[in-house]
Amino acid sequence: MSETQRGSKPGSVAWLVISILATSSLWGPGASAAAEVSTEIPELSSEIGVTVVDGTLALSFEQAIEIALQRNLELIVQRYNDVESRLDLDQSFGIYDLVATAELSGFDETSPSASNLDGADVNTSEGQTWNFGLSQLVKTGGTVSLDFNNRRVETNSFFSTLNPSFRTDFDLSFRQPLLRDMGQQFTERTIQIARTNREISRETFSLQVSTVIQQVVDAYWNLVGTRNLLLVSERSLDLAQQLHEQNKIRVEVGTLAPLELVQSEAGIATRDEEIIRARASVADAQDTLRQLLNLDRGTLCDVEL
Repeated sequence: MSETQRGSKPGSVAWLVISILATSSLWGPGASAAAEVSTEIPELSSEIGVTVVDGTLALSFEQAIEIALQRNLELIVQRYNDVESRLDLDQSFGIYDLVATAELSGFDETSPSASNLDGADVNTSEGQTWNFGLSQLVKTGGTVSLDFNNRRVETNSFFSTLNPSFRTDFDLSFRQPLLRDMGQQFTERTIQIARTNREISRETFSLQVSTVIQQVVDAYWNLVGTRNLLLVSERSLDLAQQLHEQNKIRVEVGTLAPLELVQSEAGIATRDEEIIRARASVADAQDTLRQLLNLDRGTLCDVEL
C-alpha cells in the first residue's frame, strides 16, 4: 500500500462526504427517483485512479474512503432503506389524491300486473344506470364529493307517461366529522409518522456514513502500522543474523564463548516468530480493509494492498 500522509488532499475527502450527505438531505417527498444516490455497486474505474502493478494495488488514503462510500455493502443497504422511507412518505400523501368512481349496471324485472288497465297480464321493465363520481379528502377530515347520476327505464305499463324515461342529476356534497376523526392532526397522522421515519432514515444514513469512514480510517492506518511493524521485524532479523555471523567468527578466534552462539540462534528464532506474527497481522488488516471496500472478487480482492 502506498503510504499517503494523513494531511494530503483533505479537501477532496471532505467534499466527497459533504456531497453525499447533502444529496441525502435534499431528498424530499416530491423528489424523483432519479435524484436518489444509486444503490448499484459501481465498478472500480479509472475515475477513482486505482492501479494494479505487479500484483499490487496502490491505494491512497483518499481513494480508500471514496471506494468505501461508493461500494460499502452497509451503505448500499442503507441507501435502499432511505429510498424506501422516501417512497413511504410519498405514499402517505396519497390520502389527498382525487378518487374517481364509476358504476354501470342494468336490470330486467317482470312482475304480475296489478290492474287490468295495464293491458297486459305481466309488467316488464328494464333499464340501465350510469353513475360517475369524484371525491377528495380535505385537511379538516371532511370529504367533498361530486356525483353525476344517469338512469334509463323502459316499461310496458300503461300508466307510464314517458317510455322510456330518463333521469339525470348532479349531487355536490360535503361531509365533515364534528367529533371523532376531525382536524388536520388526525387526518395527517400517517403523514407525520412517515415524515418522522424519513428523518430517522436520513439521520441513520448520515451516521452510517460517519461510521464507515471511521472504520476505513482505522483499517487503513492499522494496515500501514502492521506493514511498518513487519519491516521492523525483518530488519531485526537481519541484525540478529549479522550478530550470529559475527559471533561465529569470535568463537572461531577464541574471543567469545560457544554458548553465545546458542543465544544468538535463539534470537534469530524469536525474530522469525515475530515476522510470522507480523505477516499474519498484515493479512488480517488487508482482509478487514477489503471487506470495508467491497473489492471485486477474483480481480482486486486477492491482490496485495
